[in-house]
Amino acid sequence: DSMHSYAADTRGRMGELAANPIAVETDQPSATSGSDGGYAPLFLSLAIWLGALGAFLILPGMWLNRSRGRAGAVLAAFAAATLLVGTGAVSAVLGLQLLAGVEVAQVPQSLVFAGLAAVTFVAIVQALVVLLGQRGWLLGLLFLVIQVAAVGFFYPASTMPGPLAVLRIFMPMTYAVDALRGAIIGVGSSPGVDVVVLAGWFAAAMK
Repeated sequence: DSMHSYAADTRGRMGELAANPIAVETDQPSATSGSDGGYAPLFLSLAIWLGALGAFLILPGMWLNRSRGRAGAVLAAFAAATLLVGTGAVSAVLGLQLLAGVEVAQVPQSLVFAGLAAVTFVAIVQALVVLLGQRGWLLGLLFLVIQVAAVGFFYPASTMPGPLAVLRIFMPMTYAVDALRGAIIGVGSSPGVDVVVLAGWFAAAMK
């Protein structure tokens, strides 16, 4: 009732304040924004795992011949698959910025983590194929589905059902996504932990 007693400019400022009482300024450490950049770590990890599955559709788990023992046959197949998948992973990281227009905060780190994910995922899929044959390949596909559900990328980890929350801690893709998120977006990762866990998965698979 007493608004009419204020001057026109004062009434205008009061109206603006009532309409927008809080001003928020955001400071983003990298230029990555939107769903393209935000989803890039998950989709890149997903592509690397699918690349490993695809590699062992056209390559044997062990490349046997008369001059190689079992260890040599495994390493030869691993090297060939890693070359295919690693090249694709590196190309995908470079393509994010050059072709997709996604600003990558730390290109060298992104390449390193993509390469580490490639050798780790190839080793895991190869181990399954060597141990179980075609059933191992199918198990690798099932493993991928479980990891995508457990990685907690589309929703907070705190809202996960109990079994998925437990699985998330042990899944290699959880740490690949985290490492790539930090390198591509520039925030929210624990690269030391990611490297240790991925290296552990690689060592276990190569045994």
